[in-house]
Amino acid sequence: MDGWMDGCLIIYQEVDIVVTYDSDGTYRMQVGEQVYHVTGQVEVEGGATFLHCSVNGVKSRPKLVILDDTVHLFSLEGSHQVSVPVPKYLAGVSGSGAQGGAVAPMTGTIEKVLVKAGDRVTAGDPLMVMIAMKMEHTIRAPKSGVIKKVFFSEGSQANRHAALVELEEEEEEEVGGVGGQ
Repeated sequence: MDGWMDGCLIIYQEVDIVVTYDSDGTYRMQVGEQVYHVTGQVEVEGGATFLHCSVNGVKSRPKLVILDDTVHLFSLEGSHQVSVPVPKYLAGVSGSGAQGGAVAPMTGTIEKVLVKAGDRVTAGDPLMVMIAMKMEHTIRAPKSGVIKKVFFSEGSQANRHAALVELEEEEEEEVGGVGGQ
């Protein structure tokens, strides 16, 4: 288990991971100067999702949970979290600004729509529940604002990176206070 445990040494640090897909169907993950050769397959067994993987030839089968933009792995050796950054080409859709909103993290079916146009939401409020990879994913508001438009209804299929809702930022009300502010 040396290959897997070497990767565990960085668990409490924030690091950049460079992932390269190789033509043989494997991945090369570089963490600092260390390179890991990784293969894996996601499988659902008994209602739980597992990642059957090999890291530098050492096999492991951690439980896999995806919440928002973070992948959580749980095994007998410990737990690991990997945050997946929003790609730059989606920054205008999911970031702040007039085009802000929430996007589908992966292709899936919209199970519940929890908001409608005109609703006020706070950053982190649940907007929708999506079923993807046989798991529920709660789509949350990336910022506070008013729902301008909901693009999907319950039961509809949303592709990965599709805009799910459009948010308008609320104008901050100026409140007079002591000292003329």
